Amino acid sequence: MNPAIVYVEVSEKAFQNYRESFDLSTLPKGALQAYQNMSEFERSRWFLERFKCLKCPLYLAGSVAE
Repeated sequence: MNPAIVYVEVSEKAFQNYRESFDLSTLPKGALQAYQNMSEFERSRWFLERFKCLKCPLYLAGSVAE
């Protein structure tokens, strides 16, 4: 069963504010290590997916189902 695709509109300014204000020291050690091993493209994608999950509970629900 595939979850429905949920489109989340992303404000570039709000997204940049989120990225700049995110405190990496709050991540668990394993997650921080995984983040540090990511390429810049993967980090950008990671931040974008986190931002979308924060903005839309339905998007988060689809992410959890996957």
